[in-house]
Amino acid sequence: MNPMSAVRLGLPADTHLGRGLRLLYWRLLPRSLKVVHPWVLNALAQDKPAVRFVQVGSNDAGYGDPLRYHILHSGWRGLMIEPLPFVYQRLRQRYAGMDGLCFENVAIDREPGERVFYHLRPDSDPSLPPWYDQLGSFLKDNVLKHAPDLPDIATRLTQTVVPCMSFQQVCERNGIEQLDVLHIDAEGYDAAILASVDLARFAPAVVLFEHKHLSAADYAACLDQLTSAGYLCNADKIDTLALRRDVLSRSETLQRAWQRARRRLHATPEQAVAGGRECRRSA
Repeated sequence: MNPMSAVRLGLPADTHLGRGLRLLYWRLLPRSLKVVHPWVLNALAQDKPAVRFVQVGSNDAGYGDPLRYHILHSGWRGLMIEPLPFVYQRLRQRYAGMDGLCFENVAIDREPGERVFYHLRPDSDPSLPPWYDQLGSFLKDNVLKHAPDLPDIATRLTQTVVPCMSFQQVCERNGIEQLDVLHIDAEGYDAAILASVDLARFAPAVVLFEHKHLSAADYAACLDQLTSAGYLCNADKIDTLALRRDVLSRSETLQRAWQRARRRLHATPEQAVAGGRECRRSA
């Protein structure tokens, strides 16, 4: 979901009214939808004037991007990573002329090299779901599991060999030493990517990743990695957000946001993995 897309909201992008209505919509979103990330990301934007991020699996930032509003309106700057060349070009065009953003047309893997990436053929048919172009993964079955929503998905499936870099390599190439936000959306490869990140070295205040396609074992490994590194974890039925304890302890704004999110989300990590009700895990 991209709540601040002027096109999808039908609001004028370049008027005071349009900007005001979109800001109001963003602020009310956590109250109307049980999603975990807006509470904390909004609070972080209030607390810190220059948030630095790395986003793995940026797609074209046209739909479902939880960072886009803050990139456009809160001055967030960082690195956006997208492996598919045709999607990457749309991403670059969407942010053309903006300072402080870096882009990499690679996939993140444990080791550098090349690897087959499964995705759907480009198609501009407006009747297709808005997440059509977002279905891409090293894991073929994770793309095909969307068949209930896209019955002819097998005929649309194709593959591209993409260059791969490790998380550390791509950060070093872009001069990134520390982070405020790490966002991973990799259609089921999220656990492997997160496992490859040295959390002690990069010390992101917030880690946001998609657990929807993870097995129970992989999700448990993610939670163990994060809680062992000093994070509290809170999740809805799609994404998990982890916040470093020491960052939380220093910010009353974040503490209020964290408590609001916890009050509205209550289930088990196992239910989150299964795509069930909203979930919460607090270590």
